[in-house]
Amino acid sequence: MRAFLRISVHRRKGVAAPECKTVGRMLTHIAFAVRFWDEVHRKQRRTAMQGVDFFAMAERADAEESKPRPKAKIVELLRTEGEEFAAWLETLTPEFLAGMVTEGDGKRRNRASNGCLARKSMNCTFARS
Repeated sequence: MRAFLRISVHRRKGVAAPECKTVGRMLTHIAFAVRFWDEVHRKQRRTAMQGVDFFAMAERADAEESKPRPKAKIVELLRTEGEEFAAWLETLTPEFLAGMVTEGDGKRRNRASNGCLARKSMNCTFARS
């Protein structure tokens, strides 16, 4: 995040290639990405991913990410979203983390902790740097 703070407005709004997101939008994406796990695991308490409307979730995320934000707001989003998600993760029991979630194909199963804890590592790094 410290590197982001040093990036000029011009470079922060530029893209490396036509299909790429700007630095600011990518960091906004990272800040909001935890909302998927919050929705699936905390709010809906899913044990199977079948029936999740990934396209609708992606459209909502894209709409939220595409809103123009100043650098200070993006930094604040990284902090607040990361801290809220980390606080929720701290409340998870070993039973929840050991629980299995069936993937969308109905065949593969993963531990709920696999997705959640990977995001915890990513977001806490941004929130605390």
